Amino acid sequence: MSYIKDQSHGNYRHYYARRRVNDEYPLPLDQDERLSLLDPSLFKGKVVLDVGCNSGEVAVELAQRYQASSVIGVDIDSALIDQCQHTVEHAFSLQKPATSDDSSASSPITPNVDSREPTRKKRKTKNGSVQDGSSKCSTRLVDRQYFPAFFPEIYGPIDIRGVSLWKSAPDEANSGNKRTQRAEEPSDAPASQTAFPRNLVFYSADWTNTSIETDQSGYDVILGFSLTKWIHLHNLDEGLVKFFRKCYNSLNQGGVLILEKQSWKGYKQAKRSSQKLKQNYQVLKLRPETDFDRVLLEDIGFSKKETVKETETEKGFDRDIEMYWKLSTRLHPA
Repeated sequence: MSYIKDQSHGNYRHYYARRRVNDEYPLPLDQDERLSLLDPSLFKGKVVLDVGCNSGEVAVELAQRYQASSVIGVDIDSALIDQCQHTVEHAFSLQKPATSDDSSASSPITPNVDSREPTRKKRKTKNGSVQDGSSKCSTRLVDRQYFPAFFPEIYGPIDIRGVSLWKSAPDEANSGNKRTQRAEEPSDAPASQTAFPRNLVFYSADWTNTSIETDQSGYDVILGFSLTKWIHLHNLDEGLVKFFRKCYNSLNQGGVLILEKQSWKGYKQAKRSSQKLKQNYQVLKLRPETDFDRVLLEDIGFSKKETVKETETEKGFDRDIEMYWKLSTRLHPA
C-alpha cells in the first residue's frame, strides 16, 4: 500500500489529538474516550484487530493499558503506519521499567488501586440505563506515565530493537514494498510475547480487500472506529457488506465487532474529498440509521447487539458505540 496524498479515506493526520479526553493538555497517552465506555474485560488477554488504526494510539492503549494478548493495527495509509513507530516508542519510553521486585521481568505493569486512574465515563446502554464505567484497567496511569512526557523528545526513545512491529500485506511483501521490520537484536523490551510492546504489530493494507497473515488464526475483538463511512463511500453498498462479512468470518465464536458508525449526514461533507466519492455517494442505498443493523444481524448473522453512548458530547463527536456479538457461526464465502 503506497502513501496516500489526500485524506479521502478518513486518514487524517493528528486525528487523535482532536479526540482526547484531556482538552487542556492532550498527552498521547491520554485515554481514548470510546474505550473508556467499554468493559476492560472485553480486551484483556484477547486478540484484537484495530481496522483503520491511524497512527496507533488506540492500538497502543489496548496493548499497554488494557493488556490484550495481541493487538493488530491495520491502516490503508502507509504514512500513518510509519507514525505508529513514534507512538509505540513514545509510550514504551514513558512507562515504568521492570525491576527486580517484579515477579517476572516480562510481567505486565501491576495494578495499584491507590494510584490515580483517568476518569471513566458513565455510559448509557440500549435500554436507557446509565452504568458507571469505573472498572479498573490492569495498568495504572502512574506506571504508564512514569517518566515525564518530554524525556523521549530530549533524550530519544528507549530502545525496542528486536520487536518486529511493522509489516505489509502479502502482496506488498512480494512486490518489495515491505514495511519496516527490525532485526532481532538485544532489546529493553520484555521477553514475553504478550507484554507491551511485543504484543503489537502493524500492517499497511486495505483490509476490506486484502488479507493479512493474522486473519488465519482469527480475532476475539475487531474494532472499527469512525470507519464505515469511508469504506461505504469508496466501496459502495457491496463493499461495505463485504467488510461486515469479513469481520464476521474473521471473528472467533464468542467474538465481538465494535463499531463507531458515522451518521448519514456526515457523508455529504465527506464526499467532497474527491470526484469519485461524489459519484459514489449518488448510488448508495444503504443508510447507517436504518439498514446497517439489518445487514449485520439478519443478513450477516451476528447474534445480538449492545449499544453504549456517551452521556455528554465532547468536541462534536456524539456517536453511539455499538457491539455486535458472534455467538453462533453462519458460514459465508470469503
